[in-house]
Amino acid sequence: MIIFVGKNGTNAINLYENGFKIEEIFTSREDSYAFSYFKGKVKVSMVEDLSVQLSQYQYNLIFLAGYLKKIPKEIVEQYSIINLHPSLLPSFKGLNALEKSYLAGYGTGITIHKVNENIDEGEILFQKSIDPSSLSLTEYKSLLKETEHKIVPSLIYDLFEEYSLN
Repeated sequence: MIIFVGKNGTNAINLYENGFKIEEIFTSREDSYAFSYFKGKVKVSMVEDLSVQLSQYQYNLIFLAGYLKKIPKEIVEQYSIINLHPSLLPSFKGLNALEKSYLAGYGTGITIHKVNENIDEGEILFQKSIDPSSLSLTEYKSLLKETEHKIVPSLIYDLFEEYSLN
């Protein structure tokens, strides 16, 4: 499995600490915490030419966790890719979904979905609703991250098993 991360990479860290074999971490951010955390443990690369970078390996599954760039269509067509999104899709697609759903008071939670050529429109595989009504935005972000860390490892394991059979 490879993981694409954003600034923090906490879901990648959580998966690694739960025994997942991660071949490589990709990020588009030079300030990603993943660089320092995974140094000497897992290869971490800046996203450059994904077609070339991904052709080096035979991946069963690519997981996007906090990665905020659109994956090129040719990559989407070639690989099994899933995404972790911080709202209940189809509500609040794209950037700042967590904040938008929190402020709207609905669509709050997480979605794991297959990636297709459209942003946050792939088949929904799992959703978990979280009620933020009694929480500040900071408390909600913390609860969302805690929920992701509890749920994501077992879901990714199940998905990995499914994709490795194909």
